[in-house]
Amino acid sequence: PENIIFELTERHAIMDVLGFKKTIQHYKGQGYQIAIDDAGAGYSGLNMITDVHPHYIKLDMNLIRGIDQDRLRRALVQSMYDFAKLTDTYLIAEGIETYGELKTLVDIGVHYGQGYLIGKPVAKFSCIDPTLLNVLSVWNTQRHHRFTKRLSNTYIRDLCQPSVTVTPESLIVDVYNIFSSNPTLPGVAVLKSGAIIGAVTRHTIDTKMGGRYGFALNEKRSISTLLSQEFLAVDYLTPIDVVSKLAMARLENSLYDFILVTKEDKYLGVVTVKDLLEKTTELEVINAKHRNPLTGLPGNLMIDQYIESCVSSEHPYTILYFDLDNFKSFNDVYGFEKGDNVIQLVSSILSEVASDNDFVGHIGGDDFVYVLPNYNGTTLCQRIINIFDTRIRYYYRIEHIENGYIETENRAGIKERFPLMTISIAGVTNIMYPWNKTKILII
Repeated sequence: PENIIFELTERHAIMDVLGFKKTIQHYKGQGYQIAIDDAGAGYSGLNMITDVHPHYIKLDMNLIRGIDQDRLRRALVQSMYDFAKLTDTYLIAEGIETYGELKTLVDIGVHYGQGYLIGKPVAKFSCIDPTLLNVLSVWNTQRHHRFTKRLSNTYIRDLCQPSVTVTPESLIVDVYNIFSSNPTLPGVAVLKSGAIIGAVTRHTIDTKMGGRYGFALNEKRSISTLLSQEFLAVDYLTPIDVVSKLAMARLENSLYDFILVTKEDKYLGVVTVKDLLEKTTELEVINAKHRNPLTGLPGNLMIDQYIESCVSSEHPYTILYFDLDNFKSFNDVYGFEKGDNVIQLVSSILSEVASDNDFVGHIGGDDFVYVLPNYNGTTLCQRIINIFDTRIRYYYRIEHIENGYIETENRAGIKERFPLMTISIAGVTNIMYPWNKTKILII
């Protein structure tokens, strides 16, 4: 049954609402799943959703069409996504036909999609275009790791504080007294030869010692009978964004337990979830202030700081500068929102090819910076050019692709034919010659 989904449409009025609800509950009770089709196409959609409590909601194509250029549609789908998160429901977007629509839906967080861009109806199952799958993978990676580079520069050691520890032989009553004399203490680590073998939280002690006979039954027992081995311990050089994800992935009953920090597998200290979340939020706010709002990439301040660090070091580097050719003419013909989509395309391509040690920044407009910790820029640039030349064609109308140009006024107000967009790259490295000059590569 769990492999079968009943899809309900809004095409016909339901006369017997009570009987309808009973039928739905009957099949849900047997393990079948329920999907509501064309949500947003009729006036009874909200009533249907609240009555049925479906597993899936299929968003009508009229909501999806042009969502990348319509703030109202985007806001409505965003609200549906927020609702889905609260009710443990999955969204399916119907009628996806452009990369712009698909990118917007990925950014919102919509779970599934269908449409001619992904694949047309066929008699037999067929594979999805590998290029599309690769683009989706990159977009989802960007969405889930938007702040990774900035936060990864701050490690859990920066929040770590020493705390009270006990041995396995310590009595429960002694640990209880430690908590009583330290009202803000979140918990204690249980150590053996410096290594962590367990943890005890305040809640665990209070629960064990509470009740009518709790104290009398447990005061003489050792803490080893009470310690938990299901604790979160991380190395002191773990980035705090990684620790935050690990902490939030715990079961609900241990979600707010303190975090133990180790160095060379030995106890170092603890971090509370409160301190971790406060620092993560603080860094994300700082990070967001210095990122380009359109692409989420580091902006000018972070670019300047990164290039300064490269110049002042003796390590190899290559700085690449990207600029789009004939971008203004595209903007004039297709509009600024489509132009923003192209800028986001460049951002996604650069993020896609970047390795963990590379740096990608967005100066503004159609200008980007890419820094490599080596001299392998030529191969990388050719790869970027090839990807861009393939994907940019999706952003033009068919007649412009067939002509190979678009026609619009130039800066002097005279009509002119402009070729389809290309990308130009200039590079500079710190390879030094005997006469102490920097090598310039024009690519």
